[in-house]
Amino acid sequence: MAELKTKQNEADVAEFINSFAGTEQKRIIMHTYKVFKDIRIVYAPPRSIGNYGDEIDNWMWPRHTGDFSFMRIYVSPEGEGTEYSAENVPYKPVVWLKVAQSDLDEGDFNFIIGYPGQTVRYRSSNSVAWNLHKNYPFSVSNFKDAIAISEELTKDDPAGRLKVASLMQGLENAMKNYQGNIKGMTKTHFLEKKLAFEKEFLEWANSTPERKAKYGDILAREKAQYDIIETTYDRDNVIGILQGVLAGSLAGVAGNIYGISRELEKPEGERQPGLTEDALKEFGENLQYTYNDYYEPLDRALLLRALKMAAAIQGDQRLAGLEDIFTNPDMTPEQWVENAYTTTKMKDAEFAKSLIGKPSAELEKLNDPFISIAAAIYDVAEEASKTSQAFSANVTALRKDYIEALYEWKGSSLYPDATGTIRFTWGPIRGYKPADAVWYEPFTSLQGVVDKNSGEEPFNAPAQLVKLREAEDFGNYADPELSDVPVAFLNQCDITGGNSGSPVMNAKGEIIGVAFDGNWEAMTSDWQYDFDLQRCIAVDFRYVLFVTDKFGNAGFLLKEMGIN
Repeated sequence: MAELKTKQNEADVAEFINSFAGTEQKRIIMHTYKVFKDIRIVYAPPRSIGNYGDEIDNWMWPRHTGDFSFMRIYVSPEGEGTEYSAENVPYKPVVWLKVAQSDLDEGDFNFIIGYPGQTVRYRSSNSVAWNLHKNYPFSVSNFKDAIAISEELTKDDPAGRLKVASLMQGLENAMKNYQGNIKGMTKTHFLEKKLAFEKEFLEWANSTPERKAKYGDILAREKAQYDIIETTYDRDNVIGILQGVLAGSLAGVAGNIYGISRELEKPEGERQPGLTEDALKEFGENLQYTYNDYYEPLDRALLLRALKMAAAIQGDQRLAGLEDIFTNPDMTPEQWVENAYTTTKMKDAEFAKSLIGKPSAELEKLNDPFISIAAAIYDVAEEASKTSQAFSANVTALRKDYIEALYEWKGSSLYPDATGTIRFTWGPIRGYKPADAVWYEPFTSLQGVVDKNSGEEPFNAPAQLVKLREAEDFGNYADPELSDVPVAFLNQCDITGGNSGSPVMNAKGEIIGVAFDGNWEAMTSDWQYDFDLQRCIAVDFRYVLFVTDKFGNAGFLLKEMGIN
């Protein structure tokens, strides 16, 4: 494959193709790209439409979320992709995705082209057991505690809720995902099925001396790698918290600054890759976003919680560098945290920025409590990091061998896992049966938005939207079977994280919706595809058009796109 990422014209293309003349290559695949840098949001619905239902409805059906936005590309008057300029003009493509004008019904074919993140459908029982019994339960408990602390501290503080909203939304989303995986794996006896599958695999692998030598101990060797990381599991979890956002913003920033300093003091060949001058500059510039969301009451509470978790570690896994905080007879951990936030200069973003790249000895002389924590756990954190890297490298190699064995055993019928590359998936529009005597229809409607409306977040539908439904002022966007504006629909397309925002298209290649979620009953979709339960949730494009035109009075955008 050859790629050209620069500007192309006919002469460039002809010269490029001719350069291969006389070679043995029989097929040339050329990808040309045009880069646009000036992209502007031109319409987005209010949060009360675009995030209607918030975390309560997240992953759930029936869904009534209008999750979409329109952006316009701007180029120079000559048509070149340039940085923002007042002189730039809207880009007019030769070809663009057309919007379906026909009805949409259950059973209709549709497909999605997008970039799913990652699936792990060929992971072994070792990975399933680790996540089911350790990773997921710990993460759920950890996130639940942080969310509860945040809710308590911000219940009477709207400004505080705004500050922590992004962090909490991320935690709630991940927590619900992990809870769904636990429930789904348990309900479907997923681990037991993996073990049964591997029993058959081992019978095949051990059936000849050659295969036994090559594949017979793959799973046992992988299990040995998990046994290694289990010995320091509690300690490593706490280190991860102390170095991340769940010990507070100041501890996280200090940890990054101190860690960069120690990395720069290593020989160049031993440093983390990518630690360039540009990367350090970018880190410093991005600090503003961290400080924009800084909310001290939560920051204090999270740090105290992390320190108490560290103090609870038993035996030789205790973090010796923090013992002075745990055992100081003159100062409790609560008092230590109070003193830390009173005396530190790390609250000042510019001060923090000024420390990036300074020698570790100079940082330690500051006697800043947050730098002191970073320094105290650095060596053991480095040890944990090396163990983790070794685990990752060893297990990745074993998983590669395992996949090769499965291909040899099962043949070419195995489809590849998603790896962040472009994927095509298709399936009909279809409802599903989540439980005994329950059937979910594949479409929701505007009436459902009104039915859920309580006037309070996250079910605070805009008054104008409710009026449009009450007046049945649907324009051309009503579904004939629903006699209402459709809001969202279900299909059997196989998506995962990363697909959000992918266009959903009909058999003619016309856009009919925008994928944005999966369903709760199939949260194990990264591990397995369930034909009966797994569904993609998409916002119906008729709702997109309705909201833009009738609610947002932005019908001119639709005309611009050749829709009306």
